[in-house]
Amino acid sequence: MKPREVFRFDCPCCGKAVEVNTRSGKARAVKFEESQKGKNFDGLLEDARGDVERLGGLFEEARNLHSGDQQRLEGLFEEAKKKAAKDQDKKPRGPFDME
Repeated sequence: MKPREVFRFDCPCCGKAVEVNTRSGKARAVKFEESQKGKNFDGLLEDARGDVERLGGLFEEARNLHSGDQQRLEGLFEEAKKKAAKDQDKKPRGPFDME
C-alpha cells in the first residue's frame, strides 16, 4: 500500500485518530491511546455548546444574506410576464431550436 493512499487525521469531535484508505474507500479508527488528543465527556459538551452558538450565527448571517431574494425574484417574474404579454404573437423559443 502506497503512503499517499492512506490519510490520517483526528476527528474534530472526539479526537480519535481516523485512517482513510482512498483506494479501497474504507475508514478505520485508530486505537484511542494512539490519538493525539482525547477529550472527556465534559469537553465534548463544551465543544457542542460552542458549535451551537457558532452555527446559529452562521445561520442568521445566511438568512440575512438571502432575505430580499423572494421580492427580487417576484419582480423579475412580473417583468417577464409583462414582456410575454407584449409579445403574444411570438412563438416562444424552444430549448432545441438552433439559431
